[in-house]
Amino acid sequence: MLVLAWDTATPWLSLALADLGPGAGRLAPFEAQGDGSKSHGRLLASMVNETLAQNGLAPAAVDLLAVGLGPGSFTGLRVGLAFAKGLALALDRPALGLSSLAVLAGGAGPGLVAPVIDAKHKEIFTALYRVGPGQLEPLTEPVALGPDRLWPFLEGFRASGEAVEVVGPGLRLLKGPPTWVALGRDDPPLALRLAEMAFAAYGRGELAQRPLVPLYGRSPEIFKTWRPPARLGEAG
Repeated sequence: MLVLAWDTATPWLSLALADLGPGAGRLAPFEAQGDGSKSHGRLLASMVNETLAQNGLAPAAVDLLAVGLGPGSFTGLRVGLAFAKGLALALDRPALGLSSLAVLAGGAGPGLVAPVIDAKHKEIFTALYRVGPGQLEPLTEPVALGPDRLWPFLEGFRASGEAVEVVGPGLRLLKGPPTWVALGRDDPPLALRLAEMAFAAYGRGELAQRPLVPLYGRSPEIFKTWRPPARLGEAG
């Protein structure tokens, strides 16, 4: 099964094309990253076209689409999800979404893993997972909090003496990790891992459980600052 996957939750856009499952081997797993901080939209479309062309494939050769759901950049997530919905409709192919935090956690462990993504406005997105062979159990919902609140947040969920591995592009915002924290890789959510996890979820019959619904982690900023206009006749 040819799986095309991408994640636009962070400024770094990650894209992968992988042939997975029985009969795999038509092409070697391919993964690329690009700086989408200025325009995820233009970069995503061009990377998809170039990836398929380099492998001599038409879009119709893809069997499954997978996209990262965030939390992360509001604009980036809208671009990634809109592209997935449009391509799925045009190709008549299944598409499913996975949490970008879960994708980060799935590449770490075993043990307790807390992925972190820069949420801007002096906050990070995070969640806590228990990772093991064939296991990825979310222990918390995704949250947005200040970097200085991460250690108390994690402390409330770990057993005494249990270590926590912290990974992801939000690592640069953290300071003073306690002794029970191990700092891992600072990669963004990688699309090849997303493709593998999406293929496994699809094989378990979880398509309907993985809708293309963004995980913003908090309200978009427009809803934080917008105020209803004054009624006619009211003082401004």
